[in-house]
Amino acid sequence: ELEEKLGQLNTANNDILNLLVGTNIATLFLDRDFRIKRFTPALSRLFKVISTDVDRPIADIANHFADGDLLHCAGVVLDQLTPHEREIESDDGLVYLRRILPYRTGDNRIEGVVVTFTDVTEVQRAAARTRRLVAIVTDSNDAITAFDFDGRILAWNHGAERTYGYREAEALAMNFAVLLAPGGRPEFDDIVRRIRNNEVPRSYDTKRLTKDGRLLDIWATLSVLRGADGIPTAVATTERDNTERRGIERSLRSRANQLVEDSHRKDEFLAMLAHELRNPLAPIRNAVETLRRSVSEEPTLTVARDIIDRQVIHLSRLIDDLLDAARITQGHIVLRRKPMVLRALIERAIEMNRPFIDMKQQRLSVDLPAQPIWLTGDFTRLTQVVGNLLNNAAKYTDEGGDIHISGEVDGAEVVLRVRDTGIGIAAELLPKMFDLFTQGERALARSEGGLGIGLTLVRQLVELHGGSVTASSGGPGQGSTFELRLPLVEAEAAAKETTAAADEAVTFAPARPRRVLLVDDNIDTVESMAAILDMEGHDVRTATNGRTAIDLAESFRPHAVMLDIGLPVMDGYEVAKRLRTIPHMEKALLLAVTGYDKPEDRRLSREAGFDHHLVKPVDPAAILALLAAGRES
Repeated sequence: ELEEKLGQLNTANNDILNLLVGTNIATLFLDRDFRIKRFTPALSRLFKVISTDVDRPIADIANHFADGDLLHCAGVVLDQLTPHEREIESDDGLVYLRRILPYRTGDNRIEGVVVTFTDVTEVQRAAARTRRLVAIVTDSNDAITAFDFDGRILAWNHGAERTYGYREAEALAMNFAVLLAPGGRPEFDDIVRRIRNNEVPRSYDTKRLTKDGRLLDIWATLSVLRGADGIPTAVATTERDNTERRGIERSLRSRANQLVEDSHRKDEFLAMLAHELRNPLAPIRNAVETLRRSVSEEPTLTVARDIIDRQVIHLSRLIDDLLDAARITQGHIVLRRKPMVLRALIERAIEMNRPFIDMKQQRLSVDLPAQPIWLTGDFTRLTQVVGNLLNNAAKYTDEGGDIHISGEVDGAEVVLRVRDTGIGIAAELLPKMFDLFTQGERALARSEGGLGIGLTLVRQLVELHGGSVTASSGGPGQGSTFELRLPLVEAEAAAKETTAAADEAVTFAPARPRRVLLVDDNIDTVESMAAILDMEGHDVRTATNGRTAIDLAESFRPHAVMLDIGLPVMDGYEVAKRLRTIPHMEKALLLAVTGYDKPEDRRLSREAGFDHHLVKPVDPAAILALLAAGRES
């Protein structure tokens, strides 16, 4: 019997040993004197103890875990026979839960203590993450809530309290429906239905009602809460109050729409202003040409004629600059690029400004290399650029002053400089020289200053060509220099095409007598142009409205019709369309002569059947050249 009990005891001990060996928990048995009795392999790795350490006092083990605290706590457990727990952090940052319990023998005697060390590092980290997430959710400025499919509110953070005005205790006792905007119930029911069908609208704009009755613009983000079986049970929401931002957006949209409308009205005003200004300029220009063709060379009349001519050109330039500034701002400028020689460009600009320069008795010199300098661009627009620079130099240089134009090649660029001995530019004004409406201080004697847009046009047109322009000056009274840089074109490449200057200089055969019909409601315009055409031997008829023009065309059978667009009752577009239906008018030359010059106006001219769209005041020489050439085939 004794042997049988001993066998049972050995079996139990073996089972205990097998259990200890197989566990991953670091376990240590100490007797009442705190000597090591048993330990698991996991503890061996943790304490760095081996089998020969059995029966050694635990105090002899030099280890972070075998310190005075362990002995103290083990002694308390033996005295009070109550378990003890404590978290301990190792040197490598791992966290262990240390448990100390008394253990007894079979006859219930206290044999010593058992100490276990359980690695709870990940648990603690997860708990810390959870605490941080809870803090983030709780303190978030966004309203974070949760509700079940019946609308009962399950969660409510501080952000929801601030956003909607309900305290957490209030919210948890009410239904989510109280937050819905009037008529918002279908939206809520649709969300629940879609969530149950796994069709979650993740984010969307909506409306929410606050406790004090305010209606908020809300950006809501949804997520699904599922049970252990994976079936959706509730909805979590993150809702951000966008009321203020939406208000700002609406205000900005309204302001933007107003700006667009104002810009459109401004464009319409500028177009109408240009039309109204160009109409009286046309007969004045024609009258000047009539005076020039008259046989009288009386000096007083000649001076008066030249003054009128210069001022008409000046007014025309102001109108064109004003409209061009608006066109460039709106992106309506289209460049017609082709190779050209710099000298031809400069000569054309000088020709445009020669009357003004001669009137002020200024000395103009040009310094260019013997070899042609080629560039590519819109000849008309670049002439406008150089012309504006030259006009600016003449305007702000005293009578008898000097203006010098030079050009050279610098690497891959053409450099053009316009220097003058004029009033100069103050240092504080230099950075703003090319800004719209910028002008230097002018004395009463310098009343020739324009609208302050000429140099703005220069910069904008040059930049459209891929170039740059700068201004420099030694200060007031020291003159000014404007430097223009444009991309250079190799002569070999440019020689393959006709230069812009040659293209512009079209030679027409002498004009044959033509039957010409003039149509304009401005009597001065038709009478002054009729006088010029009559001097050239053309047979002219006039009309001041569209109906009369159509009747005259059927009987007079004109070779060419000069037709204003802004006619009363029937506009020029309609008149042109009807003229083209008359059999003998199919090949007639139709010239639109108008104060309207927007791209839309030119498009309508082409569609109506006009051959050319000419803007008032038209140079009579250009009209005579077109009549000589006839209609383009």
